[in-house]
Amino acid sequence: MKKLILAATLSLLSATSAMASNILVSQQPWGEDRDVSNMTSVFGAGNFTTYGSYASATVGSIFNASNRFVMLEGGASTDSPLASYLGLNTSAIMSWVTSGGALLIQSAGWNTGIHFGAGTLTYPDGSGCGTLTAAGELAFTTTASNQCGSSIAHDTVSGAGLTSFMNSDDSLLPIVAGLEVGAGYIMYSGLTTSQFHFSGASLVNDVIAFTAAQGQAGTVPEPASMALLGLGLAGMAAVRRRKA
Repeated sequence: MKKLILAATLSLLSATSAMASNILVSQQPWGEDRDVSNMTSVFGAGNFTTYGSYASATVGSIFNASNRFVMLEGGASTDSPLASYLGLNTSAIMSWVTSGGALLIQSAGWNTGIHFGAGTLTYPDGSGCGTLTAAGELAFTTTASNQCGSSIAHDTVSGAGLTSFMNSDDSLLPIVAGLEVGAGYIMYSGLTTSQFHFSGASLVNDVIAFTAAQGQAGTVPEPASMALLGLGLAGMAAVRRRKA
């Protein structure tokens, strides 16, 4: 059932990608482009735009009504550029989110914590393992309930009103958590990129897919896309009934 839900969700995201674009801003933390691989797994090749630096990530071209989902990566030493970018552009980014955008802020940093909106990413955590919460079990459909890595996360997440999806086994604090903001959504992730995860890319893929599905920006999906969404929601409802 989990695989059926994921397939429906990924099909929906791919079908709507031409109508509402997806954006990745990543300066290749740890010298890897794993975020590009994750985005390709979720949306398909050619269905997202990548910016290779925060200097090139022009706010007006990213945070506008044409784009549904934006992932901002701040792993390793790229946490400081991410923090500066968020600080300089808070008003424009929050306006886009409240209008229906879905924002994923992921930072397993080395240098600084990050505060944006209601959430704060605090370093260093150095979590070796993490366990999904009940909300995480429902949201992340291909992820093992408990998984480890050479360091699965660096940062913990805190903030009023956030729903935790995964907690650190070391500190018992959230390492992935999010909340609705107006018509949109912000997910905060302290996860490292997936080359450090013993279970592979599934967790980061699920975080991306779930967050993107919360976005309301862009054109209303076509009937075929709405049918796929209905299939995904029906499957999720079945999972909830089985767990009840």
